[in-house]
Amino acid sequence: MILICVSILHLSDAFPYSAIGPQSGHHSNYYDTIVNYFYNRDYKVPHRNKHINTAQHASYLYGRCAVRPNEFPPADETQQIKGTVEFRQLVTGGPTEVKISLQGFNVDDSKVKHGFHVHGSGDLTGGCQSTGGHYNPFGKTHRAPNDVERHVGDLGNIVENSEGRVETTITDSQLSLTGEYSIYGRAIVVHQGEDDLGKGGNEGSLKTGNAGGRLACCIIGKIDSDSGWAQEIN
Repeated sequence: MILICVSILHLSDAFPYSAIGPQSGHHSNYYDTIVNYFYNRDYKVPHRNKHINTAQHASYLYGRCAVRPNEFPPADETQQIKGTVEFRQLVTGGPTEVKISLQGFNVDDSKVKHGFHVHGSGDLTGGCQSTGGHYNPFGKTHRAPNDVERHVGDLGNIVENSEGRVETTITDSQLSLTGEYSIYGRAIVVHQGEDDLGKGGNEGSLKTGNAGGRLACCIIGKIDSDSGWAQEIN
């Protein structure tokens, strides 16, 4: 009450009745002016945090791929690799996030890096071999993920840990879940060896990265649920 009274006294200079009443012809306007004055003032009153988690309210497209071992694996190596690859992209476009969760890699060998690519065909009738080559709608040569001139499907290498697991999330600017070049219905392939990222100095390097045989694969499907990204948007 003291604050209000003092402020009203102070307002007698800022809003004298003589300056308002006669001009308007209505006494009530004087009080309306005072109310508006207080309404628009910032008295630093504590208020709730107005921060909005934009990720939670954004609209996304989602994809999922259930990785399974190759039914027809390389003759010299069989690994029981299983897990999921989750995809997320804003409906308005932009980079695609790829969350990789795999297990079952052989920890008894020296191979910890494995080529990881999107392949052009979602056909698994002949195992992972039926998925064709890297997804390459623009006819580029094979390169690293951060190269502009590359296959769309070039995602480089994933690295297994000491327990034979891979848990990582990557963001790629060329993969898309929308439009003419959507990766829905295409395949993810995990390779036997390390991708040389097109720097091997031979024809195979510019085509496949010399990543070797195909250990595991899956078909990328469209899903409506965001459950795979729950911990990212809470």
